[in-house]
Amino acid sequence: MGTYNGQRQFMFFQKVQQKKTIVRLVGLFGLFLLTSCSAHASQSFAEREAKLNQRADLKTYEVEPRSEEKTLAQAKPAPANTSDTAESPEAKEPSVAKAEVPVSTEDFVEPQNPQGKRLKAALTCGKLVLKKGGKANCFGPVRMWREDIEITCTSAIAVFNQKGALSRLRCEGDVRIVTAERVGFAQRAIYDEDKQNVTLEEKAKLKQRGMQLQGDKVTVDLLTEEVSVEGGVKGLYAPEE
Repeated sequence: MGTYNGQRQFMFFQKVQQKKTIVRLVGLFGLFLLTSCSAHASQSFAEREAKLNQRADLKTYEVEPRSEEKTLAQAKPAPANTSDTAESPEAKEPSVAKAEVPVSTEDFVEPQNPQGKRLKAALTCGKLVLKKGGKANCFGPVRMWREDIEITCTSAIAVFNQKGALSRLRCEGDVRIVTAERVGFAQRAIYDEDKQNVTLEEKAKLKQRGMQLQGDKVTVDLLTEEVSVEGGVKGLYAPEE
């Protein structure tokens, strides 16, 4: 009985060893196949890549990045088509801040009134700065007109009465006055509403039909139309043909 048990144990041990041997052989064979496949795949991939490069004749280029400043510097604006550009309605309207159209000194015409109304006194300028005491600083071009006179200059100081009406205007720089019969020039002028006169100072000159007057001070009375000249008076009379 003991001998039979020993034989069975020996046979069982042999079977176990055979199974282990088979497992080891299978593992070695699988490892061999895996290694062969990997090597073959790597070699095949390298060969295919080389063939593709040869067919496509691929080349490598280095691209130099362009800076934004160079791109902007090389850009050129497209030429504007002036024929297709429509003029805006605002450009057609006259602006107060624009320079007045000069009128010939020999054209003794009625004072211009842009609004076509008979105003007691009106004042326009490019810029107006209100001050205390009913005063205001006016900056060019300055223009004052009423039904019988027009005054233009570079800058002025305006004084208004309690009702808000213009009572006095002190003009500076390239002063020009126009009445129905006269044209005057000076570097300074004072318009006085209460006295109803205009005084020209500093290189004052007054022209009327057939006569030119110069002096340090020229005063024109707007009611009586009398003219007085003071200081270094010069007169030139040229009768009309």
